[in-house]
Formats: sequence, structure tokens, C-alpha cells
Amino acid sequence: MNTATGLISGVATVSGTSDVTISATNAGGTGSATLVLTVITPPAPVIISALNAGAVNRQRLTYQIAATSSPFSFSASGLPLGLRVNSTTGLISGVATVSGTSSVTISASNAGGTGSATLVLTVITPPPPAITSALTATAATAKHLPTRSPPPTTRPATGATGLPAGLKREQDNRPHQRRNHGHGHKAMSPSARPTPAARGSATLVLTVLPLSASHYERLTAHGAQTARPFSYQIAAANKSASYGAAACRPG
Repeated sequence: MNTATGLISGVATVSGTSDVTISATNAGGTGSATLVLTVITPPAPVIISALNAGAVNRQRLTYQIAATSSPFSFSASGLPLGLRVNSTTGLISGVATVSGTSSVTISASNAGGTGSATLVLTVITPPPPAITSALTATAATAKHLPTRSPPPTTRPATGATGLPAGLKREQDNRPHQRRNHGHGHKAMSPSARPTPAARGSATLVLTVLPLSASHYERLTAHGAQTARPFSYQIAAANKSASYGAAACRPG
């Protein structure tokens, strides 16, 4: 009780009826009265949340236990591996790693007792991934071969075998570029493994062509004058590695 304001507050822990003498005082004296205070026991909680829930193997699940009569604690027994319950809030969450159907006993408690129910929780195995990228690609010897990956949030675990020399699969979520140093014909099998025994694969036909000789795009220049600065930029297609010039004028 706050003696300055007269406020009685708190959490009663014992049920029953009490005769409480209350009083107030000023310069003229003290006035008293009897307060009949009855503390009742609340009914036990009743589970009202849905009793069927589904999850996907290795994907996040959240399920909120809901009950009447203001429960202060919760529990869940028989949860699949990877899931847990918050005993204060009643939230079941986590990532289930085993597929199948589980009968989970969920409970909510207050001062009046405990209410329970059976939650039927089904964890399914997702279908294998389906390869959707193009299954043919062409590269030139000693040139970058870029590839694009799905966004990080949707990209499954991937693999590739049979790559030509100089190419490899990136381990992160960014597009990758590597130099290719051989030409010929190779077959590559990308595969994805989001869960054990769930794999999608396809054959990528990757053709590496020899790099053709450089082709000069500009062959004439005008405007050079004696004793005046002059410049000319050699430009060529097919990514030249070096340049040369013969029979240039002195200077």
C-alpha cells in the first residue's frame, strides 16, 4: 500500500475473503472502515490455438500457443528435432530437421491450473529443386565466362562437375568469373541439395571456342604535323593481349 496516495496494489497469491481495515488521517484525526476483499481463483486455461500445423523440412516454423484466462507459463512436449518453446510467451519456433507427423502436447498454466491439448504437427520434405537456368553456354578461350546465381534468399546448395580447366563454381552468392584456358566440348552437371535425398540435376552443354585473331577497326590516321604532338589509339576486337607498330616515322 502507498501511504501517501492510498493506493493498494500488487498480485494476490492466496484465494479467499479478507476483512481489511483501511484508514485515512489528517489534522483532525483518523477515519477507518472495513474493506471486504475477495480473491478468487481463475479458471484453468483452455487452449484455443489451432491444433493442426505444418512445416517444411529445414525451413523456419513459428506457432503461437494461445489460451484463455491469462496463462503465465507454457510448455510443449514431443516437439520434432530443431523446434523449441518459449515458456513465457508460448511461441514454438525453430527449423525442423526430421520429416513426419508428431503429436505434441501443448499446455498453458495459471493460478487456477493447467490446460492442455494435442497439436498435430506435420513436417514435410520439399520436392527436389528443378534446374531452370539455360542448359547451353558458349565461351571463348582466355575470356571471362560470367554466370548468374539466384538471390541469396532463394538459392539452394548447388554443385557442378565436369567443368573445363580454368572454371569453377563460386562458393558464395555472387556471380562468378574465371578465365578458361582450353577449348573443346565439355558436359557439366549442376545439382542442388536443399535437404538430404532431395536433389535436382541437369546437364549443361558448355562449348569453349578458340579465340580468333584480333581484327583492327581503324587503319588510317590524319592530322599529323611536323614538330607537333601526335597520338593514335590502336583499337582491336577479340581482346588483344599486346600491340605493336612497325615502320613508324622518326619521333
